[in-house]
Amino acid sequence: MIKRIFTKQKLIKLAFTLLVILAAEYTLEILGFPAWPAMMCMVLFFVNHQDTKSAVPILAGGAFGILNAFIIEQWHKLVVPLLGGDIHDYAADALFQSKIIYVLIFVSCIILMKDVAGSVFNSYAFMFFLVAALALNGHLSTMPATNIFMWLGVELIGGGFIVLMLVGAEKLSGMIMANGVRGKKTSMAAAQEPKSLNR
Repeated sequence: MIKRIFTKQKLIKLAFTLLVILAAEYTLEILGFPAWPAMMCMVLFFVNHQDTKSAVPILAGGAFGILNAFIIEQWHKLVVPLLGGDIHDYAADALFQSKIIYVLIFVSCIILMKDVAGSVFNSYAFMFFLVAALALNGHLSTMPATNIFMWLGVELIGGGFIVLMLVGAEKLSGMIMANGVRGKKTSMAAAQEPKSLNR
């Protein structure tokens, strides 16, 4: 049981993964940037079993989802007054109705456009949009747009860097394991050579 958990391949992969996380977290902390957009890319990449084909949909869809946290702010300014609210002091009912209409349109676009532009219109976009909304405490109209664009940068650059490092770590750990196997085979062959010569 223990041997199945603490295998050499798992330990090598774990070491590289932890180094990537530490490097990303400390870099973003020093720069004063939030880490969650980049970390979400990492988690979703893991969910997809580190399939490199999922990298573009995660990054592009994630950026689109975060961008919608800015777009819905502009949407509220346009729609809330039409629903009986005030531009500067949104009525709760009008804001709720405006949000529901936007979410319905957003989800409809994902379903309708998934086969045409699946790299952008996908479930990752919806997930990032929801998390961005939670990060804004649900009050999308009160957060400065600059923060959202900072998130976009962290998601695309930071998330892209993490995905690349994880792909590299996977390949590097595979190379180390392959070299270890070759070394064992060479040692076994060398050990068997004297026996064959004595015969």
